Amino acid sequence: MEAAHDALPVFLQAYERKDYHANSVILFGSQLENTPLDRKQVTLPAEWAKEYAYPRLQFSTFNDAMSEIETEFAGTIPTYRGDFGPYWEDGFTSDARSTALHRANQQRAMNAETMGTIPSLLDPSVRPDRTLLNNVWNNSLLFDEHTWISVSSTTQPEGDQSVRQTASKRAQPVRASEDLTHSIDRSFAQLEATVAPKRASILVFNALNWTRSGWLETDLAEGKVIIDPLTAKPLRQEILRKEAGVVIPGFGEPALRVRYFATDVPAIGYKMFPIVDAAAQEQPATPSNPEPQTLENHFYRVTLDVTSGAIRSIWDKELKRELVNAESQFRFGSYVYVTGADDMPNNSLYRYGVGLPQPVLTTHEATGGRLVAIKHTAAGEVATLESSAPNTPHIETMILLPDDSKRIEISISLDKDATLHREAAYIAFPLAMEQPEFGYDTQNGWVDPARDELAGGSHEWYAVQHWAALRNGSWAAAVIPVDAPLVTFGDIVRGKWPETFSPARASIFSWLMSNYWSTNFISSQGGHYTFRYVFVSGPKFAPELLTRAGLEQMTPLESDPVPASPTPSGDTEQSFLAIDTPDVMMSTWKRAEDGNGSIVRLTEIAGRSQTVHLSTPHLTLERVQTCSIIENCDRELPVRDGVVSFDVRPYAIVTLRLITEPVRKP
Repeated sequence: MEAAHDALPVFLQAYERKDYHANSVILFGSQLENTPLDRKQVTLPAEWAKEYAYPRLQFSTFNDAMSEIETEFAGTIPTYRGDFGPYWEDGFTSDARSTALHRANQQRAMNAETMGTIPSLLDPSVRPDRTLLNNVWNNSLLFDEHTWISVSSTTQPEGDQSVRQTASKRAQPVRASEDLTHSIDRSFAQLEATVAPKRASILVFNALNWTRSGWLETDLAEGKVIIDPLTAKPLRQEILRKEAGVVIPGFGEPALRVRYFATDVPAIGYKMFPIVDAAAQEQPATPSNPEPQTLENHFYRVTLDVTSGAIRSIWDKELKRELVNAESQFRFGSYVYVTGADDMPNNSLYRYGVGLPQPVLTTHEATGGRLVAIKHTAAGEVATLESSAPNTPHIETMILLPDDSKRIEISISLDKDATLHREAAYIAFPLAMEQPEFGYDTQNGWVDPARDELAGGSHEWYAVQHWAALRNGSWAAAVIPVDAPLVTFGDIVRGKWPETFSPARASIFSWLMSNYWSTNFISSQGGHYTFRYVFVSGPKFAPELLTRAGLEQMTPLESDPVPASPTPSGDTEQSFLAIDTPDVMMSTWKRAEDGNGSIVRLTEIAGRSQTVHLSTPHLTLERVQTCSIIENCDRELPVRDGVVSFDVRPYAIVTLRLITEPVRKP
């Protein structure tokens, strides 16, 4: 009572404004979070009313409180549009390995839902395993919960509670990954019952709603090669290694691990690539003379910086300009390790306060590098470099310049030692761009932090769905951080808590890991990690193209071997759902929660109104309804000649219920 007596008048001062028309406010946070309920709270409103006539305290649900405030405003509540930026999302840096797996699960879950749905619509006697998919989402949502462990994470990192809670948290994405693989394998078995290849083949499935190609790996017997079913020519492929094993007569022999390029896999469908005898097996790429230290294709000339194990220069042949800022203290794609701030909580790094000084942070770029090899592979020119940094004794950086596409792929694998001292790690991408504007994509749109962020939002780090980009009137460039979702713009996190977004440099930093939180998050992390990136550039900023590129990099093509059929059919590829614009992205195709038909969820990603035409090859489209996000359906859409058309607003999410019947087995 005494605390409320002193604090309530101060709290209510924030609402003594002419534009606040309601008589009610929401009061929350009356005791410390994650603690047992204080029984005195139960009697607080009654005890307060005995002593004070104003204000009146009343327990309420959030929904009831907001409804009351809405009524009291009488239609005058102002509307604010924008993005808040992240805050708690930085907890993902406390466990980079689990976060990377979780990020992969999020994309692959859409594959699993779509692959489970199609066989069940073609053959009503089969169904996806709903338990597996529910477990995937449950474990993913639990991992998304903002804390890892208890308040004792730093003071007692080896205590029973910290150890058990860490193990529990880390098990969630592992369970989700295992259930995803089980579900997808099960769906392959159901789908493959409907196909009949003439020759043993690899069936490759594409869950995105546009045709695409991509690299995959498989086990392949010696003397075999994978071919395109239309041209009968071998795919681009290379031997990665001969796998271990012992020859046992009648039971086979060790296989080769082969990387191959699956071409033109249909949208929301599959393509089968036959396996045939080969006169000569493709051989693995061999290292070439590592001098000069340059990679080059039709689009870029990349000069390496051996000392840092990164890139010194990127010359864009289309733009006719240098892309890397040579004046930056960091090289492009370099590993940056940060020390300092051990005096927390006496600095502002993770606790905003006017009286708290900024921490003294020291950055350490990887050094002592060497060029291991430059070699030509089936995918393109590849450079492998090694370097090291404090608490990171070994860093291997692989830089791939594809032969036939304008992008640079960077894979950084590192071994890191665990420490309880404050630390952080980043990958730096400094660009030579004047007057840059920044942007990154969210779940169903993209954000310009300088324009779209609401007052009070975080300006030091951002959670990226698929890409982070810089642009000006002359050119644009973007980084797709496949495994690490957090980025900073212009600088590393320094605890400045800026009130406006105004980066000093045209740089993107991928924030890999930290142990800045003193409670609730893992206090140290070590072991082996891999972080993958794709860099693209061009004459203009096209967020819809970046989103599609990010989806292709982060959503794997799924594959499975299929034996030859004794009664082969002529079908080598099929598409099961046709959407006539790739700027309207299908995020999932799943069985309806109530069992009535299937649900297709679409998102407009180009920022413009569009008319979409949708059809279902191999299925008769009998009825289509528009639905809410929780699958409450209302309006019927007319189906004409097997096609339904509908309008989509910019960045809108559309949910449809499809009632279908199979036409024939594909």
